[in-house]
Amino acid sequence: MNWSVIKNTTFLFSIIFLGMSGLLFSQNAEEVYGKSRIQFRFFEWKYYSTPHFDVYYYNGGQKLAKQVTENIEEEYLRITDIMGYAPFDKTKIFIFNSNLDLNQSNVGLNEAQFNISGQTNFLKTHIELAFGGSYNEFNEELIYKISKLYAKDMLFGSGIVSEVFQSNSLFTVPDWFIDGVAAYIAYGWNAEMDDFIRSYLTRNHARNIDKLEGKEAELAGQSIWNFISEKYGRINISNTLNLTRIIRNEEKSITNTLGIPYKAFLNEYRYFYINNFSDIETEQPSNKNQLSKPWRKNLSYKTKISPNGNYLAYTINNKGKYKVRLREIESGIEKTILKGGQKRLSQNFYTDAPVLDWGDSTTLGIVNYERGVNILYLYDPYTNKFQKRDLRRFDQVNQMDIYPNGKTAVLSANVNAQSDLYIISTGRPNIRRLTNDVFDNLYPAFIPTTKRIVFTSNRPSDSLSTEFNYEDVTDNFNLFELDIDQPNQLKQITNYFGQSTNIVIPDSSNVFYLSDKSGIYNLYKLDLQKTTSKQITAFGTGIKQYDIKPDFNYLSYVMDDKGNEKFYLDKDFNSNEGKFLPSTLRKQVELSRNISNPSKDIRARSNPIEISQKPFNKKDSTSDIENR
Repeated sequence: MNWSVIKNTTFLFSIIFLGMSGLLFSQNAEEVYGKSRIQFRFFEWKYYSTPHFDVYYYNGGQKLAKQVTENIEEEYLRITDIMGYAPFDKTKIFIFNSNLDLNQSNVGLNEAQFNISGQTNFLKTHIELAFGGSYNEFNEELIYKISKLYAKDMLFGSGIVSEVFQSNSLFTVPDWFIDGVAAYIAYGWNAEMDDFIRSYLTRNHARNIDKLEGKEAELAGQSIWNFISEKYGRINISNTLNLTRIIRNEEKSITNTLGIPYKAFLNEYRYFYINNFSDIETEQPSNKNQLSKPWRKNLSYKTKISPNGNYLAYTINNKGKYKVRLREIESGIEKTILKGGQKRLSQNFYTDAPVLDWGDSTTLGIVNYERGVNILYLYDPYTNKFQKRDLRRFDQVNQMDIYPNGKTAVLSANVNAQSDLYIISTGRPNIRRLTNDVFDNLYPAFIPTTKRIVFTSNRPSDSLSTEFNYEDVTDNFNLFELDIDQPNQLKQITNYFGQSTNIVIPDSSNVFYLSDKSGIYNLYKLDLQKTTSKQITAFGTGIKQYDIKPDFNYLSYVMDDKGNEKFYLDKDFNSNEGKFLPSTLRKQVELSRNISNPSKDIRARSNPIEISQKPFNKKDSTSDIENR
């Protein structure tokens, strides 16, 4: 026997085996963190660790990730207390600095997924979310995703396939059950849910909620869990969840927990939401003013009217894929002037792009994204020509207002997971930062013929100090005025308990904005000289976005109807007529609780948590992550 040949052959096979092993490792790494989606930047992940979470971040996201890490264990106690359940495994949270970066994510893209009747993804072991411009919304979305993950884990198992499928008693629950409890824990009794369920229960029997899907099911479920909490006490949420886990029937669980027949429960539930609102007279949008196609579903819209009243520009976003359309208001002739994005069916998608605003009537500004970079287009509707400018300094542009001369714009934009205000030149690479703090600074708008801007923020006072921290962020959004020639002086214009958003300033005398003073987002008009406001719409469903041109009596607006967005153009709107709408039950409860406890809800903090910070490389394998 030739031992030399055997030795050489063994050595050769060893080299081949090691090479194949390395190849397999590389493929595994690339499947999870590779280039299954086109990426335009490198994500070098690091993470903080707490007893129940690993919080991953990359360059620019450390400040937000650290804040999440400091608060997440407190939220963990609240979530597990409401649900009456705590998972065994750590949860991994991946934080992206913007939605543009999240669109490039390959984290867990190819991890195994199993579905039973389309109900449950058993093997999703992590959470991904992006900072979208609002810290409050970011925090709510984080709590929603954690709660949903825990609810699935509670009802269907820990995600190990052998454990999930070993039982013959697998069951399904309606879509509203899991999504709804997660939404309730995250958002509570909010305006979106209140609007939807009042409208739905007015037209439908409560039993039909089992047939709802997607966002409608989530909102309906949120309303059911909120009703249980308000009527029977929050403890019965955990009791119902745990009994459902045992007997595997949600209707019997509700009946046995609350001690009433399920049919009687549904009647009480319906009465709770519509009784106090059924006698209130509200406006309804006219079908003749509707421009969105009634048969088109799951679309998002934004609209802007040209200063001369000739054109209506609007965007259609279909789960990340968008179009910008231009409509001649008088003739109704339309055309598509720009399109882009990518439709995503089951992954995260960004619906707020592109951002629109008119400067003068020959300048329509459009901010979209290409190859992972924000781009500003200036479009002339009369010559059909574009000018293009790179805005790569910003992670994401939230809103934009162009000065009437078309040469300057003010942006609300994200840099390093923080939203601030910036002044830019539309034709030159000049950028000036106006704010630098942890607060949300949104919907900026110039006061025409001045150098002052008005914006909305969740700051507690008229201070521009950089010394504030995330604990100072409030739940209320109010209007503030800033002179760009005196950027250290800030003036607070409103002081409401609630939300004031979506600012439009068509002239130097009046500011239009949306507010939920009555519990429903309607349009308000603020006199800048008198600093007094009046309500000028009284819709029973909240306005989501709008634009107004009082000189032409034009009002374009977007609102939800049966779970889908629709947009309208009213050519005969009187912005001088005041309206009144009494407070909804939700707003009454919210105000009474604020009076009894005016300070911001600060929950009891848990014991200090030791936070470890560790680097994590994108090319690490899945097993390495699990071991860490």
